[in-house]
Amino acid sequence: MIYEKRRRVNGMKKNVLLFADFGVDDILAYMYGVFHQEINIIGVVASYGNVTREYSLRNIELLKKLTKTEHIQVIKGAERPLTGNEVKVYPEVHGQEGLGPFSFPLLSIGNEYNFDKIYELVRNNKELTIVNVGRLTSLATAFIYEPNLMKSVKEIFVMGGAFQVQGNITPVAEANIYSDFIAANIVNKIAPSIKYFPLDVTTMAVISEKQMDVLTKYFPAKTRQLLIEIHKYYTNFYEKKHFVKCSPQHDLLTIWALINEQYVTYEEKCVKIVVNSIAKGQTIGYDERSSSCSFIHKVATFIDYERFIQDVTSTFHHGSVTVIDSEWL
Repeated sequence: MIYEKRRRVNGMKKNVLLFADFGVDDILAYMYGVFHQEINIIGVVASYGNVTREYSLRNIELLKKLTKTEHIQVIKGAERPLTGNEVKVYPEVHGQEGLGPFSFPLLSIGNEYNFDKIYELVRNNKELTIVNVGRLTSLATAFIYEPNLMKSVKEIFVMGGAFQVQGNITPVAEANIYSDFIAANIVNKIAPSIKYFPLDVTTMAVISEKQMDVLTKYFPAKTRQLLIEIHKYYTNFYEKKHFVKCSPQHDLLTIWALINEQYVTYEEKCVKIVVNSIAKGQTIGYDERSSSCSFIHKVATFIDYERFIQDVTSTFHHGSVTVIDSEWL
């Protein structure tokens, strides 16, 4: 087991390129990233996944307005998976538009950058971390076209997989991996070093309705109500399925770990992704160290939950001063 130490370089922020498919937990992950004093989100790649790409792009534009982060560059990500399958969204989990029970206009989207903007950001930021909390289609595509450049990225954090627990989309597979197992396999094989945050640990990072109420305590009234209601919608799904009044924050945990790795336990594994059987999308981690395995990555196996809650709460309280209400809420 490996305990990662927190890394700071002369107090500098960590530059992050965030790949997401903006549903409920992606929204909280983005807010944490822009609120935290040690994280600098330089760009967002918005793709299909929890919702269609259209709604994913709309939701990040909404978030940028609410958090006064209009300067953050948004890139159009993938519209469908490399598998060729139709996009399947999950309105019972995140809502039809990724905002629980709410529906909003598409706003003034259309100013997003084309895909090759990713390469410009990678070239211009030598100490760059990629955090991928959605499907891996966009990230795989970036590696296919510019493998050498993408291998220069300092570190890659991926929310995905189910190693020792049941999957959430099939008995053995987690949604981000299963929904484009071809893309996931490409990234797993090409990326030099990945830190995986599978269901094994993300299901530990639960937030109750009471905790959400505390998190948003200092937010403006309308925005606070929006977050409470979309979280409640998300939590209701888990309550019906698992009989618990809280919901796992898969994506929030992944970006939290970026600057809290002293509270994360990892195990080095030879990671393989099943692509050609009834178990497609399954992530398998081998302990063997052999010359035949070139896909050695770190898999998170445990987190300090109390530290997670403490840090997320303080970060949201700190960031609340930047949040606004809007006339269309």
